[in-house]
Amino acid sequence: MALIRIESTQTPIYLKSYHRFGRLTGAVDTLLHSPAISKVHAVIEWENQQWQLRDQSKNGVWLNEHKLVKGESYPLKPGDTIQLCNTREHLYKVLDIDAPQNLLLPATSDAPLERAIFLSNYNLLPDETNLQVALYYNDLEQQWYYEDLRTQLAPRKVFNGEQILVDAENWRLQLFSRIDETQLLEHHEIAQLAFRFDLSLDEESTHLQLKTPESQVDFKVRSHHYLTLHLAREKARHANQGIDAESQGWVDMEMLSRDLGMDTNHLNILIHRARKQFTDQVRQIDNADRLFERQNGKIRFGGEHFSIYKGASLECQFPQALECV
Repeated sequence: MALIRIESTQTPIYLKSYHRFGRLTGAVDTLLHSPAISKVHAVIEWENQQWQLRDQSKNGVWLNEHKLVKGESYPLKPGDTIQLCNTREHLYKVLDIDAPQNLLLPATSDAPLERAIFLSNYNLLPDETNLQVALYYNDLEQQWYYEDLRTQLAPRKVFNGEQILVDAENWRLQLFSRIDETQLLEHHEIAQLAFRFDLSLDEESTHLQLKTPESQVDFKVRSHHYLTLHLAREKARHANQGIDAESQGWVDMEMLSRDLGMDTNHLNILIHRARKQFTDQVRQIDNADRLFERQNGKIRFGGEHFSIYKGASLECQFPQALECV
């Protein structure tokens, strides 16, 4: 994540992918109160896999004491100095030129920048031992979602610059546009994946493995795999009963809570832990949130190819479902 520093105060600034400096409130990302500064004085932009500086002002921008040609782009490197106007009042030093990254920043202006949280595609906050919030990215929709796990409210869309509440504190989302070469990678649908569950005879441990078109991924033994397995069993059982594919596997959350002997809040935590592990370990997936599908208070397992072994014996195979117990 690119980082510059205001030399007069030694204050660090994380750069947005299109970062504007100027005195026009609401139109810039770094607001400067000086009559010599233009409304939008300069722009630093992530372009062609590098950071570029551009002068858009009346009074000029200097890079390493060389005045820039207005409107032209200049690449940045660590150690560069950027000066707005011909005084040293607005002087910055380039500290880092890594690619832009999605962040959560403390909403209070006096909070130290070191508290910034770097976001992956699936985030459990404030941490996995004290789960309150899930913040995740839907690849198909190219949209971020926020879900408070302490309530039964549906996930809601969130956007760049929006404030969200985590652990009784407001945080601001700083998101960058995902238009880059990573979108050109070959992605897979969940329908292309094969799940294998290995359940111990006493049903105390569940081992999950996943086969993709290119490789096999070991999800190891985790407590949340039993929830996934339970929902896979329901899907196979419905198939044996002749229920149509669109209706197979749907389980009422309250009934699921009773069957597994846990409250719905704990169920939600297991669901998000399973989704996060899936997102973290299977990178090229278009619709990871479909690991579990939810609607109208019901949930089902989204996988379309799976086998369940109990001990050394095959319990069931889907879609060619054998008898599931």
